[in-house]
Amino acid sequence: MNYQNIEINVEEKIATVTINRPKVLNALSSEVIEELTEVFDDLSAVLMCTSSFLPVQERRPLSQARTLGR
Repeated sequence: MNYQNIEINVEEKIATVTINRPKVLNALSSEVIEELTEVFDDLSAVLMCTSSFLPVQERRPLSQARTLGR
């Protein structure tokens, strides 16, 4: 699993999936949505994680905006 916009850490069946796009205030893009969909599918099917968290990197707010073309 190699992602450009998210980081994953799994410990004892608990996954932390972090959006890491601080330059654009962690705004969602089609690529981020694709990566999130893929990672959560993988986590539930392959790793059988029981819990997951979705924080953002560098304690910046999760932008409600969606970046266009990124």
